[in-house]
Amino acid sequence: MRLNHLDILEQCFREKFRGYSKEEVESFLELVSRDFKELEDEIEALKQKLKRQESKDEHIAELRAELEEKNNIIDQLQKSPSMGAEAQLTPEIIKEKARRVLAAAKEHAEVHRQKAEKELEQIKEEIQQLKQEKKNVMESIKKTARDYIDNIKSKTTDRD
Repeated sequence: MRLNHLDILEQCFREKFRGYSKEEVESFLELVSRDFKELEDEIEALKQKLKRQESKDEHIAELRAELEEKNNIIDQLQKSPSMGAEAQLTPEIIKEKARRVLAAAKEHAEVHRQKAEKELEQIKEEIQQLKQEKKNVMESIKKTARDYIDNIKSKTTDRD
């Protein structure tokens, strides 16, 4: 059975003739109980600290693995025969390559933006043409309807 500080504090002893002083035993048990409680608290704090440390250790292990993977990639790139004179990658070479890639991407994006603007203009023109055609068709329908109504009116007046 494992004791905790409350078990010690609540322990009762029977009185016997010529036994220990009850007050002394109780005060001693109270002291032992306080020490026991402090030890329990310290153990719990250490457990929490250990958990945090283990979490940090796991994170460090993940970072080390990631770093190792990146170092392997860099080593492979440096050893790659296709790189020729650029076998030694330096931060400056990497930055320059990144600048070139970025510039090419910007040019590519600009070409697509210009194409999209041209298509937008064409669509706007087509919409205007369709609106004009709609207007012409509506006027033609109105004219046809007026002519038809006028024709019917003239036939009715001719009969009278």
